Amino acid sequence: MKKEKTFTTSDFRKEIKKYMPGFKWTVHKQRLGNDFFEATGIQSAGFNRTGTMRIERRTSHTMGIRYEVKVDGYGTKGNWLAIGTGSTIRQALRDVQDTCEWNANKYRGVATMIQDARTEK
Repeated sequence: MKKEKTFTTSDFRKEIKKYMPGFKWTVHKQRLGNDFFEATGIQSAGFNRTGTMRIERRTSHTMGIRYEVKVDGYGTKGNWLAIGTGSTIRQALRDVQDTCEWNANKYRGVATMIQDARTEK
């Protein structure tokens, strides 16, 4: 019987960079063996941070592999703007992107309603 290869931080970094090459990634030190991986990615324009993303990969005997993606505009101290989950990194990224797009459409509709109400007809 062939032994399965252990997933490493190097594997995690490669997987993240494959799907999100536009961020500068820091893979954090493992705390729970090979069952939990965490990385933070940032986008910058000059000295200004324009985006922050955190990706977590958890492995459990009951749920298998689960990814959680969190995004914020500027920093990591405030509340995350959106969180997405999935059994693959692609699913989690799509989930968080869909959440952001849904919120953008919701706020765009409210902003349009306010603008229309401010204009005399």
